[in-house]
Amino acid sequence: MHTRAAATAPVETPRYPKANDPSLFNGKKRKQLTSWIGENEICFRTAKNLYRNDEAKVMFAGSFLDGEAKIWFTDYFKN
Repeated sequence: MHTRAAATAPVETPRYPKANDPSLFNGKKRKQLTSWIGENEICFRTAKNLYRNDEAKVMFAGSFLDGEAKIWFTDYFKN
């Protein structure tokens, strides 16, 4: 008797909608801060599995800082 192995379906990784990356924020135009925070929040809520804790959220948001804001952010982690 010849036995055939049961066919197994490939394991698929879950797909999540991809939010647009936040714009860069340099801290010069204070009025853009609220919008920038909102853009980050959309990313956090769209892919909750990627941003499970505050540290992941802070590091993601920090990667979208520019200019003086980026310098402050990176200097903060040097200590």
